[in-house]
Amino acid sequence: MSVPAAFIATVLIWATTPLAIKWSAVDAGFIFGASSRIAISAFICLLVMFALGRSLPWRKGVWRVYVAAAIGIYGALMCVYWGAQSQTSGMISVLFGLTPLVTSALACYLLQEQSLTTNKILGMVLGVVGLLVIFFADLGKESLLSGLIVLLVAVFLHAFSTVAVKRSAIELNPFDVTAGGLLLSVPLYLLSWWFLGAPLPEQLPLRAMGAIFYLAVFGSVIGFVLYYYVLRHSSASQAGLIPLLTPVIALWLGSQLNGEEVTMQTMVGTSLILFGLCLHQWGERLFAKNS
Repeated sequence: MSVPAAFIATVLIWATTPLAIKWSAVDAGFIFGASSRIAISAFICLLVMFALGRSLPWRKGVWRVYVAAAIGIYGALMCVYWGAQSQTSGMISVLFGLTPLVTSALACYLLQEQSLTTNKILGMVLGVVGLLVIFFADLGKESLLSGLIVLLVAVFLHAFSTVAVKRSAIELNPFDVTAGGLLLSVPLYLLSWWFLGAPLPEQLPLRAMGAIFYLAVFGSVIGFVLYYYVLRHSSASQAGLIPLLTPVIALWLGSQLNGEEVTMQTMVGTSLILFGLCLHQWGERLFAKNS
């Protein structure tokens, strides 16, 4: 598969995952939804490895890649599922639209990929302003504010995971990166479930069941394999652009399939964030033409 095709496929998959996360977190409980998704995904990876007669590489230094991947698969996703209890699926995607800004800053510091130029700083400022516009009316509501903060932590952890995997500079098959990260994450999810003392859901609605299996197959296994394939063949900053293209699709899906209201405040804030991301990524060309 070509890198552009993998990039587009990842965008389409990740545009649908916020709504599926919302359904599974609300209908089945956030810890059950997250844990069952990752457990099923890891089991699928084990079946694939068994069918192919192969095992995970464990040569020197490889464990660092798996740990880096697990930071996103466990740390970021756990925060997303928790935040999905109070935030809409569209807002989850909009917040993750900030990922390129965080990824770029971390890549500049940890990978020396590029310097923070004027257009990148302006893009970051616009992203923050857009975020404030969206959530200004909700800043006094404790439950919504806590959900916002946790989702922003998820954005940072996802960006850090991306840069950490890239920084390892170890050539691994994208499937191995995904499988290793998933297998390391399973016990962490189970320990979290035990620590929180969450019961099994008394009933599992068909919608939640379908969402969990969709996320396990497409959101985790296929989605992460494609994502790490893109990351392997491009820079961390370029891979971090994937969330730039998902918010509009996710907002539309949330509105049509989940009855989520898209207010003028949300549209203005999202537009500022997307404009800031475009300025962050392509603003150098604009400044070059005007100089």
